[in-house]
Amino acid sequence: MIIRYFKILLIFLLLPSVSLPNVANFEGKIKLVKESIYDTLVLNLLVKGDWIRMDEFNSNGELNQSFLINLKNEKIYALSFAKKQYAELEQTSTSLTTSNLEVIKSPNSKEINGTVCNQWRVKDKNNNTVVTYWMSRQHFDFFPILVDVLSKSQTPLSILSTLPNSSNIFPMEVVSRTNLRKFMESIRVVKIENKSLPKQDFIIPKNFRELIG
Repeated sequence: MIIRYFKILLIFLLLPSVSLPNVANFEGKIKLVKESIYDTLVLNLLVKGDWIRMDEFNSNGELNQSFLINLKNEKIYALSFAKKQYAELEQTSTSLTTSNLEVIKSPNSKEINGTVCNQWRVKDKNNNTVVTYWMSRQHFDFFPILVDVLSKSQTPLSILSTLPNSSNIFPMEVVSRTNLRKFMESIRVVKIENKSLPKQDFIIPKNFRELIG
C-alpha cells in the first residue's frame, strides 16, 4: 500500500507545472467580450510597458476602432484605420469620486477560466446603477493606472470607472445593471496571453491625420 502511494506521489511530482502569466510585469494580450442590449463586441488589450492598445471588433470580426493609452502621461488617442485619422480624447480634470459609491464585498465566489473570483457589488447613487465585479487575486502593474485613466474619458471600457480600489485584483467579469436589475452591459475576460509584442503596435502611423477640436 505504501509503495502504491509513493508511486502516485512520484507521478504528480513529475507532471509539468502549469505556467501562469508573469502578471506583475505583464506584456501580452488580454481578450475580452463585451455585451450590451444592442450588440456583442470583442476587445483586445495589448499591453507593453507604459502603453496599452485597445482594439474593438464588431460581431463580424471587423475592426471598429482602436485606442492608444499612455499610462505615463495619461493620454488617450482614438484611431480610425479606415479613415487614417486619430484624435486625443478629452478628459475630465478629476478621476472618480467615491463618495457616491457603496462597495459591498460579498462572500460569493465562482470559477472563471480556472480562476476563483470573489463578488464585489458597487452601487452608484448618482447613476442609479449596480455594477457586479468578479475579482481574481491577480496583480497587474498596469491595471490600477489604467482604471484611473479610463475614469476620465469615454471608452469601450468605461464600465470599469466605478471600481474604487484596483490594487492586487483583476476583474474577470463585470456586469452593469440598473437599480431595478435591468441589464445594461457586461464584459468578461476570455483569454490572457503572455507574449512579447512589437513596438510598432503602439505607435500612431505617420500617414494618419490628427483631428483637432
